[in-house]
Amino acid sequence: MKITILSNQGGLSMYAKKAPEVIEEVQTPVWTCENETCNGWMRVNFVFQDEPNCPLCGNTMLKESRMLPVLVNSTKTNSYT
Repeated sequence: MKITILSNQGGLSMYAKKAPEVIEEVQTPVWTCENETCNGWMRVNFVFQDEPNCPLCGNTMLKESRMLPVLVNSTKTNSYT
């Protein structure tokens, strides 16, 4: 823990820097753009089509997986995962 002491016009103020929160990551299925020059990708459970096109360039997308932070899509359940 890092503590910083600052002078505040005759008084002292102390600020404690908290340790960063650990964010859990899991292997997550994603759609990745087929075009090597495009960085487009999206999580499988956030798409609206069986085989989406890239929203950035319009090319077809390939199914892959990435280590990503856990994120729950509570608005829909689909069979693509």
